Amino acid sequence: MIKYQPEKDKFTSYYLDKVAVGADLKSLDSLYEEKDGTLCIRSIDGYNFKYNSKEDLFELKEKDSISSLSWEQIDEQKELVVSFDQYLVKSKSAFNSRNVEIRKIIKDSEGRYWIATKYDGLFSAVKQSGEYNFFSHLHTSEKSKFINSEEIYDVYEDHSNVIWIGTKNKGLYRYTRYKYKFDQIETIQTSTGSLQLGT
Repeated sequence: MIKYQPEKDKFTSYYLDKVAVGADLKSLDSLYEEKDGTLCIRSIDGYNFKYNSKEDLFELKEKDSISSLSWEQIDEQKELVVSFDQYLVKSKSAFNSRNVEIRKIIKDSEGRYWIATKYDGLFSAVKQSGEYNFFSHLHTSEKSKFINSEEIYDVYEDHSNVIWIGTKNKGLYRYTRYKYKFDQIETIQTSTGSLQLGT
């Protein structure tokens, strides 16, 4: 895990395998913020880490058997997940809300839901008149609304209300609201030049 601090133009590495001694940390599954702003990381084999900002280190939380979305998160958004399941059935998808492996659900500042899945790409949803309208950003002919990856690692809204999407092997995407389109990001400009990105 690497943290970049733009105000200092500094990178800091955190070696999570040293925190979970003896664990076989194959790869990281998701990065998310809890309601109190605490940064958390989940490994693909079920280890959970919590960032201690005072000590500037990650601490090991409980290990669970869920490598995607936690049951608590699913319970909070049960209505959305049930509607998503019905949408997949109507779409004659090969998946349902369980085997598609939902990795993360967020609600952005405009009230739109974003659903990151492991096997069927990114979905968004808007609730209108008590019903959810879903849109696949993988199964679409509209290139501007397309993300060319079935496996979504993470979706995140930053403090500037920009939506960022991390994918497997297809890099980083940014959703530009006023253009209603996704842009694939190859470099990010920093105070000392451009920062190259890779997945």
